Amino acid sequence: MRDLTEDELCLISGGYDWDNEDIVVTGSPYPPTYPPYWYPPVFSPGGYTPPPPPPYYGGGGGSPPPPPPTPCEERGIDNEAWEVAREIGDTYGPFAGSTEEYISVLYRDASGTIQHTPIATQGSDTNVSTTLTGIRYADIVGLIHTHPFEASNEINELNKMPSPGDWAQFDSLISNGASASALRTYIVGPDGHIRQYDSSSSRTQVSGDEVSGQQSC
Repeated sequence: MRDLTEDELCLISGGYDWDNEDIVVTGSPYPPTYPPYWYPPVFSPGGYTPPPPPPYYGGGGGSPPPPPPTPCEERGIDNEAWEVAREIGDTYGPFAGSTEEYISVLYRDASGTIQHTPIATQGSDTNVSTTLTGIRYADIVGLIHTHPFEASNEINELNKMPSPGDWAQFDSLISNGASASALRTYIVGPDGHIRQYDSSSSRTQVSGDEVSGQQSC
């Protein structure tokens, strides 16, 4: 008989929580001076870079990657994103013409219900971030943030889509354990419309599908 290693305990419990390290999630628009691209920081507190999660070998207590969301689950995630956008509008005013960024992260709680983190803002039009405590990467199913209004019509068109920095954050979440098949990012553009993007979305300048209103299964 022997004591289990930390890696074995993590496998049995369903995955890493990185020693309860906080997760910092950022969002950023296309800058008014685009190009060149501007990338926001993607980091963990204290400069700590978590190791990759252990591989899943099947059987014996490990947790396989979650299956892709069903159409009903996808609508549930879209509905939560729409609820966040409604809450931002009710709290901070209309999106059209807004020059501040707001962000929230969508995640599954222990019961499997889709929830969202408190809306965060730093009052900036160039970057926004939020810190997650007690949420695993594997529980994150989406992030939604706003892009600000700019004087340039060209930049406002670009800001209907994820910026290169937003895609870098999206990829970082997946590389740390979020499900590539489930994760999506929502952009509330300068026009106030919500658009959804996921791993299958084009990373060139193509607007995503709009999300409007609550949808039933």
